[in-house]
Amino acid sequence: MDTLITTNATLSLLPVREPDYAEVVEVINASDRKFVGHNIVTVEELANDLKTFDADPEKDTCVVRTADGKIIAYADFWPGVAPHVRM
Repeated sequence: MDTLITTNATLSLLPVREPDYAEVVEVINASDRKFVGHNIVTVEELANDLKTFDADPEKDTCVVRTADGKIIAYADFWPGVAPHVRM
């Protein structure tokens, strides 16, 4: 686990885990509601994407947690078509 201590909070950077999926989907959809007006992903779709595509959630995803454990951000890196770049 990586920890970033800012001037006002301690944030932890961790790979996404299955128990995080619902909270990650809410973070994604909160952004999408703001920018496109509606939710775009479900928990089932996120789980399927992470199992189906050529991604390793341990290496290719990240959640940002506050000191009290709340997820405030999510990122993923998909390999896409060749040539690949691994983050």
